[in-house]
Amino acid sequence: MYFLIALVSLLATCAFGTENIALGKPTWQEHPWPDPNYYSGDNVVDGLYTDRSLPGGQCSASANAQYTATWRVDLGSVFSISHINIYYKTDNLPIPTENARRMAGFYLYVSNTTSKDNGHLCFHENQTKQEMILEDISINCSVSGRYVIYYNERRRNVKYPGFYSKYAYNELCEVEVYGSNVSIHNEEIGKNKCPKSCQEGQCDINTGHCLKCILGLQGPLCDQNEFLQSDRNMHIVNSLKLICLTERPLGRAQQAIGFTQILKLICGPESSEIQSLFR
Repeated sequence: MYFLIALVSLLATCAFGTENIALGKPTWQEHPWPDPNYYSGDNVVDGLYTDRSLPGGQCSASANAQYTATWRVDLGSVFSISHINIYYKTDNLPIPTENARRMAGFYLYVSNTTSKDNGHLCFHENQTKQEMILEDISINCSVSGRYVIYYNERRRNVKYPGFYSKYAYNELCEVEVYGSNVSIHNEEIGKNKCPKSCQEGQCDINTGHCLKCILGLQGPLCDQNEFLQSDRNMHIVNSLKLICLTERPLGRAQQAIGFTQILKLICGPESSEIQSLFR
């Protein structure tokens, strides 16, 4: 599984110019280990995960006996993201291991704020058998955001599958966030590769398709006029062109008649909207 994740990351890097934009960035944990000298959340973005046991010093760990566990990394600005790789603690044993019980049920978010509730849910681990949980996992998440948030919970009033751990844990060894190394707010020419008609300059960096279009445009590249895609609206445009091409200017009453006839094609001859326009 590790080989497959590494291969996917390499292909994405070559094809789309992505890189691990989480490397060395600041992190935060909700319930850090009581001794700050051990199991820091910064271990998750240090690029090291050859020893995936706690004594190896390359993984994080949250405090024991907690019902929620949150870890996040601050990318420093809003970036277009392609995919996210997670490497959980395995104690250097063949996966799946008993640690999957602690990983079970986790959520992964991308957000523009420190709150997961304001973000986009990229993934929810909801396998029904422990042996199906992957401690090495690559998650496609083509969105834009500043914070990547790992969250897990064990609510006291919720019945979980029998293999779930009693408490929530964060025992991440590495989280890699692959995306464009240029903030979407970078206005230098050629830096932001998204089409200019993408709303807030945000697009899927794998396909170049806009995540949202600016008002009035549509299509994957937001290069199609939304109004003109309707046959009915095209009839309006063509009718307006006929009025504009009239040899002499139309009087107010004639304009009203012309526009009324056009609107009748849309709304019907008895439309109250038409009557109100020309009272």
